[in-house]
Amino acid sequence: MRVAIILLLITFCGGTACLRIYALARDRKITQFYHSAWLARDGAPSQINAITQTMDGYLWFGSGRGLFQYDGAQFKLYEPPSGDRFPSDNINALMATPDGGLWISFNPYGIGFLKNGRFILYDQPRFALTSFVRDLDGRTWAGTMTGLLLLDGSDWTEIGNRWNFTGRRIWTMFVDRSGTLWVATDDTLTFLRRGSNQFQKSGTRLALGVVRIAQAGNGQLWFSEYDHPLKAIDDQGRILKS
Repeated sequence: MRVAIILLLITFCGGTACLRIYALARDRKITQFYHSAWLARDGAPSQINAITQTMDGYLWFGSGRGLFQYDGAQFKLYEPPSGDRFPSDNINALMATPDGGLWISFNPYGIGFLKNGRFILYDQPRFALTSFVRDLDGRTWAGTMTGLLLLDGSDWTEIGNRWNFTGRRIWTMFVDRSGTLWVATDDTLTFLRRGSNQFQKSGTRLALGVVRIAQAGNGQLWFSEYDHPLKAIDDQGRILKS
């Protein structure tokens, strides 16, 4: 029956008109949806630190037990087919790239790039990364426990006073729709306008570390901290009064 329905849909969509599929009503409760759950005994990873999706549709999970690939049906502990070895089974961060690649951060240190089954390991820097981000100009940034890095060709360059950046531990990073790079450091939010090479401090004091920075559909920027409510900020990183 399932195959027959799929063939029927293909037949209708092959002509000039195609069936329209509408989303379900928003008033549906979570208990009205069918869902599946995968546990460790089903092969699902535990201790998950990062999730991303590459251009080929695969989901990738970085965990304390290794890199897992999910194809929509099952999880697979990934090992490069080239025979290369990962420096660690403990993965901190992941980021997919538009060309089908995957950046991987290992703990206690190490940065790797995986593409078409080929794995490239960068010897430097020798400290743990917390996050990756790609800006609107195609540059790749990495936040670490001790500062901020920028990929320059095949080398990672530390960003410091020359860029007016004085932060240490990087909690998370985000690029908004205008191209501004937001960096949550150990004590404040800093930002880099698109086209500039000088970071600016917002003056906003952070408490226990920023979990995430995000932008709503109306352009409003938000950030969340551990055990704290969401906070809205303006384009200077200042907290807006509720």
